[in-house]
Parts: sequence; structure tokens; C-alpha cells
Amino acid sequence: MDAIQSAGALPVNVVDDDIDILAAGGHKWMLGPTGSGMLYIREELIDGLIPPVLGANSMDGGLAAGNDELILSPTASRFEPGATPTAAMLGMRAAIRHLLDVGIDNVWAQLESVTAYLCDALTDAGCRVFSPRGESERSGIVIFDPPPELAARETVDETWERLQDSGIITAVRFERLRASPHFYTPESDIDRLVAALKP
Repeated sequence: MDAIQSAGALPVNVVDDDIDILAAGGHKWMLGPTGSGMLYIREELIDGLIPPVLGANSMDGGLAAGNDELILSPTASRFEPGATPTAAMLGMRAAIRHLLDVGIDNVWAQLESVTAYLCDALTDAGCRVFSPRGESERSGIVIFDPPPELAARETVDETWERLQDSGIITAVRFERLRASPHFYTPESDIDRLVAALKP
């Protein structure tokens, strides 16, 4: 399962959800540094998976084992071919600790509240929100069109550039604006975004 858009934003339970393999980059919702990430593999599946790239960390006992034959590590370290990215791992560990201290259920509840506030504010400002709002469909990603009056004056790319110049971080995806607040985003940041979209 690709959890890049869920891990760190909403509760994910590999046991309850019967997940065999889960991977996620750490730099998005998990708040980790670029280059960090995680991989979960159900323990009984590890022996049957051969890594596409091998290195010292992939071997049972590492280089110190001095094996004449290739014996893969029985743990997930078989998927770590290169040098350990210590700084990224420490950053990821701190990010995970922070999310666990806050509580992932609390993170998700606050993120739902923030995105609901954002969607309502955008709609009130005349924007068209495309992100689904059904209870089982929500996420922290909000895709929208600027109000028609603004769209008549400037392209989506021009709006994005103007927002960037004002210190308001959004993205353009498929000719639409995307905002991705997290649980710590204050309503005042959303108010600034909406004010900048008013024609």
C-alpha cells in the first residue's frame, strides 16, 4: 500500500487493516526530512521477497559476517543496500515521536477541522472546491478553482505565482490550485489565502 498521502495524517493500522506491505515517504504528512521514509512488510512475507539492489546492510550479519555465499538478512534490513542515512533517520524519528505525542487521532480530527474550515471559506469566496467531502473520502488535500472573477483576470499559474510571492504556499495540479494544510495550520493562514483570492 502506498501511504504517502495518509501516514502522518490519519490513523493507519497495518494489523487491523490486514496490510501486507506499506511504504511512505517521510517528507509529506509525516513531517520528516526529504529523503526519509518507511517500509513495513508483514514478517512472514520477508523471506519470499528479494531486493532489487543489494549491499552490506542487505546481508545477514553485514560485511562483518564474511560469508562466502549470499545470505540475506531475515529482517527488513535486507532492503537497505547503502549507507544508513543517519540524519534522515534521526529527523524521521523526531517527526514520528512528535506525531505520536500529539496523537494520530488528534492529528486527524484537527486536520478534518482545518480542511472543513478551508473548504467552507473557499466556497464562501466563490471558489469551486473539487475535493470530496464525504466522511470516508476526506483528506488534507483541497483542490479548487479560483473565483470566476479572478480567473477572468489571471491564469491559475499567475494566481499561484502571486500567492507564492505573498508567502502563501499552494501548488498547481491539472490547472487547478491545491492547498494542503496540516493539523498545525492556523485559521489565520487560511484567511490570508482566501483574502488573496478575492477579486
